[in-house]
Amino acid sequence: MAPEIYQGSGSNSASDIYSLGALAYELLAGRRPFLGDSYDELMYAHINSMPPSLSHLKPEVPRPLAKLAQRALAKRPEDRPSAGEFLDVLSEYLCAPETPEEPRPLLGRHAAAPVAEKAPEPLEEAEAGAKDAKEKAPWWNPFKR
Repeated sequence: MAPEIYQGSGSNSASDIYSLGALAYELLAGRRPFLGDSYDELMYAHINSMPPSLSHLKPEVPRPLAKLAQRALAKRPEDRPSAGEFLDVLSEYLCAPETPEEPRPLLGRHAAAPVAEKAPEPLEEAEAGAKDAKEKAPWWNPFKR
């Protein structure tokens, strides 16, 4: 939660940007911006601490993108970027077409273990079984009582 919510203020678009910044930080760094063993420790960190620099944790993250995530976690709502500014920076760095000669590095905690795709199994046997069932009982409908 945004610091102002912990302190009793209502939520607004700036508190949504704070939440989006925490999510962006975790996706880019592979770890949460604040760590704690209890709810009270996390609350204290969100109100009083700044997360470790994303540029130092993950130097491969483009600097403007790292700064955006850091600014989104600002303690004062007026210091956070607007939703439009957040979208502009994200679309510039995450939606740009990749060039084949320079693929972008994988980021986040899931980058180390790429998942191999499994080939779909053929459905010929299942389709054949369904045809046999229709021929044996063409009147049977599982949706009718």
